[in-house]
Amino acid sequence: MFGFTLFQGKRRKEIERSVALPKKATLPIKQGYPIGSCCNANIHQGPTLFYDVDGVLHPNDVGNLCCANHLVSIINKAPSLQLIMSSNWRETMDHEFFERVFPKEILDRTTGFTPVLETYPYRRQREIEAFAAHFGLNRYLCIDDQERLYEPGWPNLYTIDRSRGLDEKTAESILSHFSEGAE
Repeated sequence: MFGFTLFQGKRRKEIERSVALPKKATLPIKQGYPIGSCCNANIHQGPTLFYDVDGVLHPNDVGNLCCANHLVSIINKAPSLQLIMSSNWRETMDHEFFERVFPKEILDRTTGFTPVLETYPYRRQREIEAFAAHFGLNRYLCIDDQERLYEPGWPNLYTIDRSRGLDEKTAESILSHFSEGAE
């Protein structure tokens, strides 16, 4: 689906634009915050994975991040992949909580958080689209368990079964999705 390089050792002759931002996002993210304050690092136009937490990094009724190891596996196999959190967790957690609860690999690769918009319907999709448009991202995928937050058939959504969360088979499928069309 996407024609871009994801894996190390494969190079494309294209100019990559990045935007310099503050070192840490202002957490929690609140409605009305400028998108630039929602970032931890430079945002680049390479492959980007927007991720939800509830139902993705843990099954629906489990309180710990027992599926986070599968996201770590994805980012370890795709070193140029940047992570953006689109979960409602970004609206309530502070930096200390984020750093205490999430694996270091996810912390290090999460370059930003989507803005909080009061746009309905399909709020989460609109927040992702606003972030992507602001930074010129066009090669991205969103993993989420709540299809109702997106337009039916939106091609950038990979739906996760909330009763299982992210698992090995799904992680491999996500990696395959990103590698389609890569040289």
